[in-house]
Amino acid sequence: MRETWQGILGEARFQKPLCKWLTKSNLLRKIFKRRPTTAERLASWKKPGDFFAYLDSYHDHGRTAFGFFGEMVPAAGKKVLDVGCGQAVLSCRYAQAGAQTVVGCDRNYEGWPLRNAKTYLERKRLQHRVLLLQGDAAALPVRDRSFDLIVMNDVGDHIVELGQALQECYRVLTPGGHVVITFIPWYHPGGFHMMNYISIPYAHLIFSEKAIVETLLEMAEEDPAIAKSISGLRKNPPPASFDDMDIILSRVTIAAFKRLLKETDFRISHFRLLGFGHKTGHRLLAGALNSLTRIPVINELFTSRINCVLQKPGKA
Repeated sequence: MRETWQGILGEARFQKPLCKWLTKSNLLRKIFKRRPTTAERLASWKKPGDFFAYLDSYHDHGRTAFGFFGEMVPAAGKKVLDVGCGQAVLSCRYAQAGAQTVVGCDRNYEGWPLRNAKTYLERKRLQHRVLLLQGDAAALPVRDRSFDLIVMNDVGDHIVELGQALQECYRVLTPGGHVVITFIPWYHPGGFHMMNYISIPYAHLIFSEKAIVETLLEMAEEDPAIAKSISGLRKNPPPASFDDMDIILSRVTIAAFKRLLKETDFRISHFRLLGFGHKTGHRLLAGALNSLTRIPVINELFTSRINCVLQKPGKA
């Protein structure tokens, strides 16, 4: 269906003008709330402390693995592995919740991401309680059966070899241990992870990747802040896809994730699809939107987040 629709739209040279026009549309910005421009976002982060203030706000944000599963799977006294930990925000949250050990692991721990994570740990005075490792989720640099709890927060949509990553989680978990997973599926309105630039919901389903990338390249010529923010746009030859831009996306749908789970030996303790009802502020509309997550195929488009808890068989 997606290929048919894009065939109707035509090649990238015809899609690009429409994509750019919709991106700059004031109507879309009003409907979906105005997002700050790249330049505005970068300028705010340059102010002393603002970036870490943003991390602090995320730290207490309820729609994270800790917010969803903190009571369901307590961390107190456990050895916790935070896969794809980024700035180590949730690693800190689990340490504060009484975890015995917390290890944050991220494949991008080179340069500023690692410096930011270390600075954040120092601000929270947790630099001696959280260990940071560089490593790929599909080849975790830790021993077998070494953790009681694994956290995968907003990372499943960025692990290309997600099935292998689940197998790795199984390997390093102790018997009876849990993996808590939350991420957005590929057909989420912002599943292409560039709505700060292309403010069109479901743009990756409406337009080809080539058309989106060419739109970004043209916008970057007009606004250097975009080129500065997305280093992959500065490549020579210019990128033609998300992969060329080094935007790592797993492209995992709800159906595909369920198939991956069936290929593991995990027990599924909890599986829930969250809808967009929480964003409406209207009870009836919220109920209608949330009910769409229970309809196969339709739910791919109307699920805001996949929440899942897996358990390794055996006794701790």
